[in-house]
Amino acid sequence: MRNARIGLVLLPLLFAMLFSLVASAAPPPASPSQSQSQGRFGIVEAYAAPALAQASGATWERLFFWWNQIQPASSQDWRTDQIISDHQIDAELQRGMTLVGLLGNPPAWATRNGSVPLNLSANIADPQNYWAAFVKGMVKRYAGRIDTWIIWNEPDIDPGNPWSTWAGSEEEYYQLLKSSYLAAKSVNPAAQIVFGGTTFWSDTMNGRKLFLERVLERAVLDPSAKDNKFYFDAVDLHIYSRSRDMYDIPLSYRDVMRRYGIDKPIWIGEANVVPWNDPVAPMPPGGYRATMDEQAAFVIQGSAMAMAAGVQRIGFFKMIDGMMNDGEAYGLARNDGTTRPAYAAFQTAARLFAPFPQAQYDEELGVDRVIMVSGDKRVTVLWNPDPNPKTVKIRAIGINATQYDKAGKTTPMKVPVAIGQNFYSFELAPATANVADMRPDLYIIGGDPVILVEEGIGQPIRLSPTEAFYPITGYSVGGGFQNFFNKWGGVAMFGYPRSQEVIEGGRAVQYFQKARFEYFPDLAGTPYEVQLGLLQLDLARSKAFPKVEPFENTSDRVYFAQTGHSVQGGFLNFFKQHGGVDIFGYPMSEETIDGNLRIQYFQRTRLEYHVSGGSQGNLDIANVGDEYLAARVPRPAASN
Repeated sequence: MRNARIGLVLLPLLFAMLFSLVASAAPPPASPSQSQSQGRFGIVEAYAAPALAQASGATWERLFFWWNQIQPASSQDWRTDQIISDHQIDAELQRGMTLVGLLGNPPAWATRNGSVPLNLSANIADPQNYWAAFVKGMVKRYAGRIDTWIIWNEPDIDPGNPWSTWAGSEEEYYQLLKSSYLAAKSVNPAAQIVFGGTTFWSDTMNGRKLFLERVLERAVLDPSAKDNKFYFDAVDLHIYSRSRDMYDIPLSYRDVMRRYGIDKPIWIGEANVVPWNDPVAPMPPGGYRATMDEQAAFVIQGSAMAMAAGVQRIGFFKMIDGMMNDGEAYGLARNDGTTRPAYAAFQTAARLFAPFPQAQYDEELGVDRVIMVSGDKRVTVLWNPDPNPKTVKIRAIGINATQYDKAGKTTPMKVPVAIGQNFYSFELAPATANVADMRPDLYIIGGDPVILVEEGIGQPIRLSPTEAFYPITGYSVGGGFQNFFNKWGGVAMFGYPRSQEVIEGGRAVQYFQKARFEYFPDLAGTPYEVQLGLLQLDLARSKAFPKVEPFENTSDRVYFAQTGHSVQGGFLNFFKQHGGVDIFGYPMSEETIDGNLRIQYFQRTRLEYHVSGGSQGNLDIANVGDEYLAARVPRPAASN
């Protein structure tokens, strides 16, 4: 909760074709699994509007369980139904929601100062450790229905601030966390404990270390901490500022954890900006507030940024306005059930982004860009962070494309198939949200985002019966080269085209990732009309490979007198199954070890055995076409 709140046109070498676009972006942390990513988007107190929540695409929600309401007078009180009933909880579970509980707000009788629970360092079995007893009671009561618990709300806000909830020391919060962890897991081993959501700005604006780091400084002094995973399973954040902060702030917290040898999931349990122009809840502009339209843009941009930062769960505060503190309306929907544009934006983000386990962020085009790739689908999210309009071009790589706006409105896109010019062009609206007090030059939210969804990545578009265009590289394969390409295995054997058919040394050739096709008109109508160039021979001219003594061939090993080398085992099987000398040429070496690869050189290519598997089972054909183009090795006068 917040208030202060070559004739050959060379392409760049691909990143395995897709993430070359974002190679310079900061590397994301270990990405969530597919199942985790599907449960990424949530809404605080979604149960307040069940139908809207179900239609939103949210898959998890956070519930408040305030201790002072559950046990207002003594440890004998137990009034959980005053907050949310079992019937409501069961209804949420039936709708497919994962529930996360937030524990905090202690009753005065159980604290030393109205904030810090008494006897935190006592054994969790001691009834005088009131907090541990409360945690055990809650976790046991809801086990199997609520198994994840956040410990406290915004403990980093200083005492004296109207929004402060914690008046204890970092040492005491560590004891609170430790007691929570041990108590919860003693009654439900599956329970997960989340470090309380902090605000970041409460610390940075006061020039001090983050609360998380200050607590970890105390934790490392406890000999039991490391063996118990520092007594927490994830870290929660609350972000109510710039959309860019949804990327930068999680990375700051990850850096803190890594300094202590910790790698745990990061959540953004609360995020939003307050709209100032809603007639139902009008507010003055400024103070990091935005228009309703800008708020919707924040939802898209912030969600994309959080994914790029590797955030495991993204929660927006909140479903409906409820009681509006200081008149600020945080709801994706109003109390009367009507929705704000931010609701449709949340639907769009949940629908389009949730299937992707990770994302990458970059600024290479002079705008903010987040790219998500999974299987043969790519989503590109673009927005302009500056107050001037910008035009950007995005290379088309799929065979189908649709543009979405932040509200989910779609525009079908025609895939451009002009050779070397297969780009989409987008006019990006300028940023307008310069609402940071005393910083009119700071735009906290970019202009309207554009979302491009491409499908069929790597697949060809049939231009004619004799020509297929590959958007992923912007080149086509046609005629006799296409016949040869299809006959011998297509992309799996040769990779994607890297050029059109061009003339080199008086001969028609075409480059692919793994090969160069060469046309021999004097052999037209024979199996040798199209042959592969001796690229690996050219690339490896400086290498000296010791020859082996001739031997009698066996079913598992064959000697080639032409080069004095042999092929055996799995390499021989692959060699025979995929065209033999016609495709690979003669062996130039025996099998050799290069790092974690077992490789063998042939005149036309190189085979690589990957321990972890590759595109041809355990064997890959090396990208010698790419290597050749990168090296620009002079081509010999003739190929045989």
